Amino acid sequence: MPLRDLSLATKQKLGFGFILLLMVGAGLFAVNRSRAISDEAEQTAALWLPRVVAISDVNLQVSELRIAQLQYAVASEDTVRAAQRDAMIDLIDAINANLDTYAGLTTMAETRVDMSDERTRYERFEGFWSEYLDVANQLLTLSDAGAEDRATRLLRGEATEVYNGLSAALDALVEVNREGAAAGAVRAEETFRGTTIVIIVLLAAAALLAVGIVSTLVASMAGPVRRLAQAADRLAEGDLDVYVDPTAKDELGRLTHSFNVMAASLRKAQRQTEEQATMLQSNAAMLQEQTDMLQAQTGMLQDKNDELETALDQLQETQQQLVMREKLASLGQLTAGIAHEIKNPLNFVNNFAALSIDLMEEVDEVLRDAQEQPVKDVLPDLDEVLADLRTNVAKINEHGTRADRIVRGMLLHARGQPGDRQRIGLNALLDEHMRLAYHGMRARTPGFNVDLQTDYDDAVGEVEVVPQSIGQVVLNLLTNAFHAVHQRQQAEGSAYDPVVTIRTQRRADAVVLAVCDNGHGISDEHRARIFEPFFTTKGPGEGT
Repeated sequence: MPLRDLSLATKQKLGFGFILLLMVGAGLFAVNRSRAISDEAEQTAALWLPRVVAISDVNLQVSELRIAQLQYAVASEDTVRAAQRDAMIDLIDAINANLDTYAGLTTMAETRVDMSDERTRYERFEGFWSEYLDVANQLLTLSDAGAEDRATRLLRGEATEVYNGLSAALDALVEVNREGAAAGAVRAEETFRGTTIVIIVLLAAAALLAVGIVSTLVASMAGPVRRLAQAADRLAEGDLDVYVDPTAKDELGRLTHSFNVMAASLRKAQRQTEEQATMLQSNAAMLQEQTDMLQAQTGMLQDKNDELETALDQLQETQQQLVMREKLASLGQLTAGIAHEIKNPLNFVNNFAALSIDLMEEVDEVLRDAQEQPVKDVLPDLDEVLADLRTNVAKINEHGTRADRIVRGMLLHARGQPGDRQRIGLNALLDEHMRLAYHGMRARTPGFNVDLQTDYDDAVGEVEVVPQSIGQVVLNLLTNAFHAVHQRQQAEGSAYDPVVTIRTQRRADAVVLAVCDNGHGISDEHRARIFEPFFTTKGPGEGT
């Protein structure tokens, strides 16, 4: 099969397969060279660096041994000499341990690299080290025997010469190990550079191959797409006789064939459209007549809609009037309770006002006496009277504020408009509306009594609510509860003790308000209709 007849997916797979093969080859080469770099780094880390560390430690410890010998020779106190002697023995043991480690590493390295030069230098070091150990033992022996002069001459003479030779041998060992480690690092770097160059070349070849494949694919698609675009432009201009010769059997060839089929279908559809246009013209008159009839019916429907909208507006207005009538009925039911609640603070205001008048007369009397007595003699009496007067004024303000709050709340309730949210003490608000509802019920139902129980949670504190709205809810709940227990009391007589409980509780993210009564309860039939608008089981004027 010719290449041009292959599908676009097959062409892509072949091209990118060549690219993938080239990249896999580059990857395998990179892995192989990475192993070589790893071997070089491992050899440097395993063979050279530990020996450099070991021989450097030996060099440092030999210097410390020499210093300890000099301090031992010049020390005059026995304790100092004993400490220096122990230090020299410990240093000699440490040096021998490091030399054993170094020798073991050298033996292991000889199986992998040529260590002849290093071995020669190490044997020369061992000779000097053996001599230095002999000199150190002689020094200790002479010092223990009390021959300080001979020990000093030994330390300055032969010991110095042997130490210099030992230091030179150590420096040579350190140098050969450093050179070996540096050579390993250079080899690893050269291997890395060579690998990098080869990978770059392979990646460049893959990029060039990708560009060539993409260019070939674009070229194989650009010509057919351009011919299709030109044919589509002619088709858009109304030339339905257009035809495109498919040059291949790939996806673009099949697309070209589909385009030719579509053009033929459009030509057929054009003929059918012309035939249908004739039929449509013949039906236009019939449609016009039907349109006129529909317009007449539309006018009639519009008139009906206007009538329905007017009826709906009247219904909404009636609904609002009913809601306001129920609110006013509720307000009238609470009038007696409000009067009873207002009477208490007004009595307090009158009583404290009368007391304040008496106190003012006492102040006047004290001030008249002050004309005949020194001021300091009448000040205590005057302060006491003024303190009582301030207390009375505060009480007058407190109870006057309470009466004002009750009146303002009922005014807001009567207006039927929502108020602003504000933070208030919920328990105090509930307690106040409980008394209003109770006295209102007693005013409407003489002889009504109920056991009012409260269970307020002090943790409730202040909450953010619309006071008149929550107050109206509490009044409605309590009035319903009073009606429920009163009905049961009428049915059962003195054997029944009516109880109404109001309870608050603080929870993690809410405050619970509950009103409970021991009346007959709500039947299942009525419970299903609780939230139905305007539904009530009470007679006219009793709804809440």
